[in-house]
Amino acid sequence: MFCIFSLTFCLSRFAGDISGAFFTTPDKNKKRAAVIIPDWLPHIPAKNPYEDINDKDYKTLRKTAPEIKPEELRLVEKGLYRMPCSGNIFDKSLAGVQVEVGYERVETGVAVKRDEAGEPAVGVQINWIDDVFGVRRGRKETAEEIVFLTSRFEWGHLSELPSDASIKYASMDFSFFNETVEVSQNSYSRGVNTDALWRTIREKRKKGEVKATELEPATEMEKEGGLEPLMRSINGVLHWMVHIRPSKRVWADELSYHSTRPCRRVVRAAVRVLEMLKERKEPIRLRALKRFKRVMLAVLDDSSYSRTTYSRRLGWLIFLVEEGWTPETAMQEANPWQNIIAWHTERHNHKHRSSTAAEATTFESVIKHLPCLKTLATHL
Repeated sequence: MFCIFSLTFCLSRFAGDISGAFFTTPDKNKKRAAVIIPDWLPHIPAKNPYEDINDKDYKTLRKTAPEIKPEELRLVEKGLYRMPCSGNIFDKSLAGVQVEVGYERVETGVAVKRDEAGEPAVGVQINWIDDVFGVRRGRKETAEEIVFLTSRFEWGHLSELPSDASIKYASMDFSFFNETVEVSQNSYSRGVNTDALWRTIREKRKKGEVKATELEPATEMEKEGGLEPLMRSINGVLHWMVHIRPSKRVWADELSYHSTRPCRRVVRAAVRVLEMLKERKEPIRLRALKRFKRVMLAVLDDSSYSRTTYSRRLGWLIFLVEEGWTPETAMQEANPWQNIIAWHTERHNHKHRSSTAAEATTFESVIKHLPCLKTLATHL
């Protein structure tokens, strides 16, 4: 939705990342994060038990560890990714600074600035951990905003983007072309090392499409408890790889059921799914909207239903479109699936005794998600 808005109103774009927030350099922001040391601290072994820390560094850590006392309040000088305080290091600091120049937080990580009530926003900033992506009306105003942010934070980089820019944000690739943008996860997918997975399970690479029979629950004879950590890791990567691939989300849904009861057959299938996703580049395409008086959220939903087991699967897509849009006119376009802004799939364990009941549950699922999308669209 952020990209569609910036394209529609021809706003200038800028992006950057904060040095102190990614936890590899000291936190030098004006507002600092602090942590309370627990009242119990673990024993520190004399011998280095960690394979990823050399003995010299461990000796230094062991020497300084006694300086930390239980229940102390300490400022975070350097933090590790995913620490409980990680969100405070940058996000809360940024939120306070945004208010100073007229921005209002409308959602987690989304701030909007408008000159007049009822008019489209003149600026939007979104952030994900240390990455910031913003749009602003006017080249001069954009430059002033960059100067202001630079004066308040220490940035790894922060600059205005050209109209045909290609950037990475939150593990996603954005490529802008005139009035369109493609969003993909090609860079992330290339970094997934499936060769290492085949070596880990000591299997030869198997090609071909994954069949439904390969994803059936493991029998008692097939179960291998030792594969559970690996299967959980694969599912974590897989869920992120399908993050912006609506048509492939079903793979992650199906394989997630095998996280706690994996077998070698399912792990092989999961690795092949990862390789399939690496090979097939399927970006989401977003385009500028025509400036009519209003835009619409178009919803397409579907469900499947089994009379034998009463089980079902549901799914839906939501598009941001102009007034007058219809599925029939969309199918006449070269890419009918443009401007998808939300989607969802799930398998229901509730028993349904008719396809009508299954469809009603799908509609209910869509309704639950609409208020949030409508609120964000209204703020923009």
